[in-house]
Amino acid sequence: MKLNTNKRIMLCSKALYSEQLNCYATLCECYQALAKKLGPRATSLDVQRRYSKYLTLASSGDLSFLEKENNYIFSETYQGARFQHTESQIFKEYAEQCKKLRQFKDGAAILADAFCEDGPPYQDALDNYSKYMRKTSKETKNFDKEISAHSASYIGHNYYIKSHNAIKTIKSIDASHLDGLPISLELAPEQFGANISGFTTMEKLMETTKQNARQIDTTAERLEYSKHPNIIQETGYRFFAKNPKGLALSLAAMVAIGAAAGITSQIKTAHDYNSLNIDTLSENGYKSDLSNETVDSIQNIEQTLKELQEQSTIPTEDQLRDVGSTLDDLFDDIIQEKLTPSFLEVHPEAKDVNVEHYYNYQDPDAPYRAIIITYTDAEGNKQEERVTNFSTASLFSSHDMENVFEHEYDIDGSYGDIKSIFSSPGNYIENGKDVKDILKGYSKSLDFMKHLSAVELNYKDGNLFGIISSSIKSDFPEKNNTSSQNNRSVDDEER
Repeated sequence: MKLNTNKRIMLCSKALYSEQLNCYATLCECYQALAKKLGPRATSLDVQRRYSKYLTLASSGDLSFLEKENNYIFSETYQGARFQHTESQIFKEYAEQCKKLRQFKDGAAILADAFCEDGPPYQDALDNYSKYMRKTSKETKNFDKEISAHSASYIGHNYYIKSHNAIKTIKSIDASHLDGLPISLELAPEQFGANISGFTTMEKLMETTKQNARQIDTTAERLEYSKHPNIIQETGYRFFAKNPKGLALSLAAMVAIGAAAGITSQIKTAHDYNSLNIDTLSENGYKSDLSNETVDSIQNIEQTLKELQEQSTIPTEDQLRDVGSTLDDLFDDIIQEKLTPSFLEVHPEAKDVNVEHYYNYQDPDAPYRAIIITYTDAEGNKQEERVTNFSTASLFSSHDMENVFEHEYDIDGSYGDIKSIFSSPGNYIENGKDVKDILKGYSKSLDFMKHLSAVELNYKDGNLFGIISSSIKSDFPEKNNTSSQNNRSVDDEER
């Protein structure tokens, strides 16, 4: 990507901010590691007393206190090293991350001078930025290479995920006691994103992202940057676009195979599958893989919806938004609970598994849907897998994973409708009708959620050296009597 437009400069600035955020997350991890060295009962004050002076020195690049002659204590009560090898390594990592953070912050400040509100970017500032990134360090040089070598969509996606993961790390650690950072934590709008107004601090940023880290990006940015370029998919799409006859023949062959296998059996299987519901799961002899807490939450929001639909007054704006956000959160919880065990069967060494779903409907002819699984591997490295291939129990079964994104899209869209209802004048009848439509949409999402809560989601790992992508299949849940397999799909052996 060439930095030849202001939009691309803003994207690069966002990537530079993401690098700073990632450094800050690592600083938090260093602090947490030092705290653990003091034992489980150590307080933040204990950590400050022992380490704050040396963290301040490390943040400025001064590690002389780790040299043998400075690190050795000789007294009546103790003779030996003040800091052990593991502590020394943490201090060194802390110093390195502080240096990187300063470098990316300085690079962002230089690049900000290239932005021009009423014309093309200033070339002299771009030249200064390029020179700085190429010559400052290996990290800045590699960053500059990555920006130059990849498309805007790749860069947007890569740093969108990187920022998201960094924020999750910071949120999971008490970072309030970090001391000695030599750089200001104030972030200018151009360092963060084009649509952020005013200035913010790291503390304010953490507060605004406490509920949902996805809101770090605007809706438009989330839609644009969530899409991961897939070379294999793009190649396949181009092939079929150029060979419509070949595609038609493939579809005809599929139909012929389906007829030979017995369409009637497939229809019966699909009917049984589509009828699955969390309310009747147990009485039909199936096991539930959801926690009692999640099932209770589904029942509670169902009762809330019923009360709002039956009450004589129009629900408030806050009541409607609460229902929408609760449904949204429940979809996240359900997918997390259903997919994590299946993923761990394939990756038993994985820790801190987190499952989320993203969609991009900007191109109605090529909607993008993905389940993103992030985890920590056996070596302690953070990994991410993006699954875009979904299948279902049988030929005529509902495509539940794709339906998840449809309902998520409808719920996200409802917030704008709610705002419109309560921000514009209108009489009781008109507003009442609009609110009823929103509640009706929420009820449809709840009905689908009760079906999704009953099915089983199976993660299937990609194989053949990565040529075949991983996938997720929605299928029948386990029977209470595991020997009974009558309701399994005809292609159960593939699971």
